[in-house]
Amino acid sequence: MKHKESAYYKELKLTWRRGHWTCLRIHTLGRQSLDSGVRMVCERLAAKVSKNISLTKQDIQLLDSLNDKQ
Repeated sequence: MKHKESAYYKELKLTWRRGHWTCLRIHTLGRQSLDSGVRMVCERLAAKVSKNISLTKQDIQLLDSLNDKQ
């Protein structure tokens, strides 16, 4: 029997997913863009994540703004 998730828990999951940037998610964001500068930035940040280097606040803000534009 599957339990029903509360609205608070659903919003919490969505908030976590929005703030969680994985290498694959960054890479696909860059590949979907037509701008080569955006692709290079996304490749750089994806490489940073794959090497287990934490993203800075500015990196996360940049990714959020790129994600909002698409």
